[in-house]
Amino acid sequence: MKKLYNYLRVHGLGYSLVLIGALIQMYLVLMPLGFLLANILPDDAFYYFEIARNVALGLGSTFDGVNLTNGYHPLWLLVLIGIYIPTQALGLDAEVPVRTALVLSVVLNVGTGLMLYHFIGKYVKKASVRSIALMVWVLNPFVLYETINGLETSLALFMLLVFISVTTRFSSSCTNRQLILIGLVAGLMILARVDQVFYFIAFLSWLFLTQGIWESRFKILVTGLSASALVIPWLLWNKLGFGMWLTSAAEGNAFVNQMLTHQSGSGGIVEVKHVIYHLNHYTNLVIDTTGIPILLLVFVGILAGMFLSGVYQVPRMLKSIPIETVFVLGFGLLFFADAGLRFTGRTWYFISFNLLVVFLFAAVLPYIEQKLTSYKKTVMVFMLCCIVGSFAISWNKD
Repeated sequence: MKKLYNYLRVHGLGYSLVLIGALIQMYLVLMPLGFLLANILPDDAFYYFEIARNVALGLGSTFDGVNLTNGYHPLWLLVLIGIYIPTQALGLDAEVPVRTALVLSVVLNVGTGLMLYHFIGKYVKKASVRSIALMVWVLNPFVLYETINGLETSLALFMLLVFISVTTRFSSSCTNRQLILIGLVAGLMILARVDQVFYFIAFLSWLFLTQGIWESRFKILVTGLSASALVIPWLLWNKLGFGMWLTSAAEGNAFVNQMLTHQSGSGGIVEVKHVIYHLNHYTNLVIDTTGIPILLLVFVGILAGMFLSGVYQVPRMLKSIPIETVFVLGFGLLFFADAGLRFTGRTWYFISFNLLVVFLFAAVLPYIEQKLTSYKKTVMVFMLCCIVGSFAISWNKD
């Protein structure tokens, strides 16, 4: 009992923040359907719901009950099918599976929050400082809304955190069993949201760069094959059934956006201008959805100063590159592919950037606290007020 008390005394604040976020989301989930339609659920969510309903009714992977479709991320659809089969069999109201899916999203978000809290605990030992970093995620209104949007978002983020957790335990003496586990988790992460493949690509690149082609070749092969064992059957189903490797939504959106963009002209310089424009547009979108754009820029400046002053050092050798850079590179690749090549993006596409913001705060906050010789509590409380105030202003503005 005493151990439990001491444990909760240390981690109680962080767990309480996760609980507060879950209670806010449960309150939103239980709001009238009209509120959900106007504020929470995008049209894309009902595309998922209708396909899952039709599969449960024995009509196959169709939206209209006739024509087959593959326009979805498969893992979330499988979850929804598991919800719709019993609710359809019991003849429950049409709202029940929708709200059940949203409640499940809240549960997944709790898991994500707890994993995130313990992950940053590897680098930030003081629980109060860790909790401030966690606030940037669990109390961000944009995150609270987007992770109960009826889409794959909550599941994709959960699997991304699982992937982060297993890969950061990686060492040069990693066993085959651990490599297979990383590959299987990566496969599930990709099936949860296809563009998260870039995090896996970043991890394989890290292996290659830090360990060299000879030492890493077997590890890359084992992890790659393990992930492929889950992903390739889905890719083959797409190709054989629909004549495309990826989803119709992925290829259709990119095609339409490319055609609309190219109506204004084409050619080398114009193409570069298109890429720069979309990268700038979606960068502004991503920064806005952090809810703390000014604080974010301040913390980026402090981090830059920490590198310049030698607090953190840029690796001078490839083998010294820390595994944490995998997630920065992974998001960079994901962002460039969606925004700079496909010219396609919705707010939930880039929500994993907010995880990087948490990592940024976790890297900078201990340094700030260490440099403060007095008024530490006052400064931390002021920072809390700035975060909450910025969330309120940013959300109210929209």
